Amino acid sequence: MRLSDTDITDSSAETDRLLRAIADEDRRGVLEHLCAADGPVDVTDLAEVLVDHDASSRASGPDDPETAAAATVLHCHLPALETASLVRFDAEASVAEATVDPADLDAVTSQVPDVGADGRGDGDGDEA
Repeated sequence: MRLSDTDITDSSAETDRLLRAIADEDRRGVLEHLCAADGPVDVTDLAEVLVDHDASSRASGPDDPETAAAATVLHCHLPALETASLVRFDAEASVAEATVDPADLDAVTSQVPDVGADGRGDGDGDEA
């Protein structure tokens, strides 16, 4: 599916869901991994993507990083991406696949600056 073929721009609520879904750096990493894959990807593999990503490893705390990352993928990232119609998630099989064209993803994500925990700027929290 191409983003231009969807009704995303027809509704501000849908646009907000899309922007919320891709505003998170880790979520964009999950989506990029899914777009690069040839078919569905197991949640365990997506958790490894987050563990390998420095920001996710810091956020995982003292727990097993892969277990924490898998929970984040299952309960945070995939639901947000699915709500924005960017992925299809099969909870029973624990697999997900992208429903967006990678070229469209690049065009959209290149317009989104990295946002820090404070919701502003480049993630260093020092924006005015």
